[in-house]
Amino acid sequence: MKKWILAAVLLCVVQANAQQRGRNITDRLTALSDRINQKIQSDARYLDRQQLNDLMDHLQSMRAILNGNSGPSYPPSEDYSVRGRIENASFSFQVRSLEELYSQCSEFYASSRIGQYDDVNVSFNFGSEQRYHNSSSYWNGAFQACGRAAVFAKSQGLRTVSHRYEYVVTGAMEAASFMFVGNSLNDIASQCEDFHRSNRIGAVDDIFVSKNFERIQAYHNSSGYWRSDYETCQKVVQSVR
Repeated sequence: MKKWILAAVLLCVVQANAQQRGRNITDRLTALSDRINQKIQSDARYLDRQQLNDLMDHLQSMRAILNGNSGPSYPPSEDYSVRGRIENASFSFQVRSLEELYSQCSEFYASSRIGQYDDVNVSFNFGSEQRYHNSSSYWNGAFQACGRAAVFAKSQGLRTVSHRYEYVVTGAMEAASFMFVGNSLNDIASQCEDFHRSNRIGAVDDIFVSKNFERIQAYHNSSGYWRSDYETCQKVVQSVR
């Protein structure tokens, strides 16, 4: 009888140790995944195309494992073509995610020194062209063009690479474009306030926001200005909660 009791105790200890090891591995995997995602958000624009392709292949393989599939859900080496123009400035991007599209488009806007514009045309994978026209005024800043390009590309099947993030928030404070990512509203608020302070935004009366590359929401303060980082970011966070 004592032998059976001892065996049962040993079995419980082994199972407990195995469960603890499993939890430790899970915790380590979660922490590593968070660090990798943060690294992607901060450094992806510095990688060359081959490095980005390799990174995307690995991410697709990991997603396939989590989904219980033997292979990725779509060819990991596939690039998507997003072409068009902002006014008369033509662009052609080869991308694999909405984040990559938004980043490339923002860099294109900055390097092309486009300034104000009221026409944006976008085609996804050489399909029909989508036109956006501002009939009441002019747009200024990268977000108005790049946000619309991303919204259209998402409607055509392009997806986000930030699978672990609940929030991918793009938008603009006046003409200052941003992209924040996180798993909580506190994450977004913190990044937003840092952005506001580091870019010395000052008082604004127009804010534009898109959550996870969905429809763009526009907010105008008709009675005054949002002057502080708190006031401005409170409006941004409220729009995506």
